[in-house]
Amino acid sequence: MGTARTVTDAPVIIAVHAATETSLGRKIARSAVFMVALRGVFRLIGLVSSLILLRLLAPSDFGVVGLVTAALAILEILGELSFEAGLVRMAAPQRIHYDTAWTLGLMRNAVMALGIAISGPLLAGFVADPRVVPLAYALAAVTLLQGLENVGVVDFQRCLEFDRFFRFQIFGKLAGVCVALPLAFALRNYWALMAGIAATRLAMTALSYAMSSYRPRLSLAGWRDLFDFSKWLLVANLEWVIDSYAMTFLTGRVAGPAAIGLYQVANRVASLPASEVAAPIRGPMYAGMSRTVHDMPRLRRQTLDGLFLSVAIVAPMAIGIALLAQPIVDLFFGWKWVAAIPLVRLCALAALFDAIGHYTHNLYLVMHRQRRFVGVFAVALAVRIPAIILGAWLDGINGAVFAMMATAVFNMVLWSANIFPLAGIPFGAALSGVWRTAFAALVMTAIVLWLGELWPEPREFAAGLARFAVLCLAGGLTHIATQFTAWRLSGEPAGAERHLIKTAAEAGARFLPLGWLHARS
Repeated sequence: MGTARTVTDAPVIIAVHAATETSLGRKIARSAVFMVALRGVFRLIGLVSSLILLRLLAPSDFGVVGLVTAALAILEILGELSFEAGLVRMAAPQRIHYDTAWTLGLMRNAVMALGIAISGPLLAGFVADPRVVPLAYALAAVTLLQGLENVGVVDFQRCLEFDRFFRFQIFGKLAGVCVALPLAFALRNYWALMAGIAATRLAMTALSYAMSSYRPRLSLAGWRDLFDFSKWLLVANLEWVIDSYAMTFLTGRVAGPAAIGLYQVANRVASLPASEVAAPIRGPMYAGMSRTVHDMPRLRRQTLDGLFLSVAIVAPMAIGIALLAQPIVDLFFGWKWVAAIPLVRLCALAALFDAIGHYTHNLYLVMHRQRRFVGVFAVALAVRIPAIILGAWLDGINGAVFAMMATAVFNMVLWSANIFPLAGIPFGAALSGVWRTAFAALVMTAIVLWLGELWPEPREFAAGLARFAVLCLAGGLTHIATQFTAWRLSGEPAGAERHLIKTAAEAGARFLPLGWLHARS
C-alpha cells in the first residue's frame, strides 16, 4: 500500500515541482525584463543630461572628477566584502547578520573617507592638477555619510522585488540630475559634476530608510557567517581594482586629465548596454540561482536561460553603438570629442564580451567556487594588463583600448571554460541558444553599413539626426525580424525568444484596456 501511495502521488509531486520551477523562472525573467525596461527609460533621461553636460563642460572637467571618483571606487572595491551578496545567498539570515553587515559597512566607509581625503594631495601631484584636492575632501565627506545607508534594502533582491529596488535607485539618480544640470549652467565647471554625485549618494541614503522599515543596530555578532562567504572575495576585490582602473591611471599618467575624460566618456556611452542592461539582469539571475543551488538540473536551466536572455538583449545594442559611433559623437558630443570615435567603437565591443564573461560570475558564487574565481581572474589579468601596456606603447590610448577589447574575447572563453564543466553545462548547449543572436547581429551589421553607404552623413544637424534615427530603426527591426525568423525556422526551441514573447504578452494583458482584450478574445 505504501508503494502504491508513492506511485500515485509521484505525478502530483512532479507537477508541483515543475510548476514551482516555471513560476520561479517566469518571476526571474519578469524581474530581469522589468529592470531592463525601466532602467532603459531612466538611462535615456541620464543620457540626455550627460549630453547637456558634455556641451557645457570640457574633457578636463570630466577628467579631474573622474580621477577622484576612480580613486574612491578603488577604495570601495578594496573594502567591499560582498556582505550583501552573502545575505542574498543565505537561506534564512538573522537580524545579527543584517546588523553586522551594516556595522561593517559603516566602518568601511569611515576608512574610505579618510583614505580619499589623504589621497587628494597625492592625486593632485600625480596629474599636476591642484583642483583634485578640494574635490577629494568633498567626496570624503559624502562617503562618510553614505555609510549610514540602510542594509534593509537588500531584501528587495532577496525577495525578487526588483520594482522596489529600481525605484530606490532611480529616485537617487534623478536627485543627482536635478542638482547637476542647473549648477552646470550656473558654474560651467567641475563642481557641478561633484554636486550631482553628492546628491545621488545622499538621496539614496535617505531613501533607504524611507523605503525599508528595517532599522539597523551596531553589532558584529554575525561576522563569522558573513566572512565565510566573503573571505576569498577580498583577493577578488584587488583584482577588480586592477581590471577596472588600469586604463584610467595609465592614460592619466601618459596623457593627463583630458585623456582620462576622453576614455571615460567613450567607455561610459559604449558600455551602456553592459552597465544598464546586462548588470541589472544579473541581479535577478543571482537571486534565482541562489534558490536552485541544491538542484543542479534547475540551476543549469536557470543559468542557460539567463545567458540566452542577456546575449539576446545586450548584443544588438552594443554592436549598434559600435556601428554608429561616428554619428553618436558628431551629433551629441560636439567637435571637442571627435577623438573619442574609435574609442567608442572599441569600448562597445569590449563591454559586450566582458558582459558575457561576467555573467558566469554568478555561477562561481552560488556554487561556492570563490577560490577558483580568484584563480581564473588572476590568469585573465596576467593576459590583459601586459596587453594594455603593449597596446599603449604601440598606438597610445587607441592601442590600449584595442588590447582591452581583444582580451575581453579571451576572458569570455576563459571564464566559461572554468565553470561550465563543473555545473555540467556543455558548450554546445550554451551555443545553441546564442547562435541566432549572432546571426541576426551579422545581418543587422550588413544592413546598417549598406544604408550608411547609400546615405552619407550630412552636415546639417537635423538631417544628421534623421539619418541616425533611420539607421537605428532599420538596424533594430532587422535584428528582431532575423532573430525571430531563425527561431521559428528552428522549431521554436526554449530560449530568450520564448521568454521575451511571454513577457511582452503579459505586459500587454496588464496595460491594454480590458474591453479591447475581451473583444480580441
